[in-house]
Amino acid sequence: MEDQKQSAPRPILATLLSGVLRGSPSLGAALGEFRQALANSSAGAAEVEQVDESLRLFGEASITFSDPQRALDWLTSPSDVFEGQTPLSQLHTSDGRLAVRSQLTRIEHGIFF
Repeated sequence: MEDQKQSAPRPILATLLSGVLRGSPSLGAALGEFRQALANSSAGAAEVEQVDESLRLFGEASITFSDPQRALDWLTSPSDVFEGQTPLSQLHTSDGRLAVRSQLTRIEHGIFF
């Protein structure tokens, strides 16, 4: 179990976040289509929950930055807050998602550390 915490985020999530903005009429439609595809896939319940929570965080970041592309840029940029890693790289664990959510709250309140 501890080894899973050290592993990189699953490619399915990175693929979604980098590709969701291309060719979709809306972010909501793209996320809905992705959730439906994931539900029909062979993904386990834990992976579905991880991706679903990460999608919620992407939505929160899109609201925080007033733009899905700016949210994606933030999620994929290294940050001192995450010891030089990207927020995206934190999304594969529940603790990491909590840390990203906390940082988004700080940004919303103008606290940039």
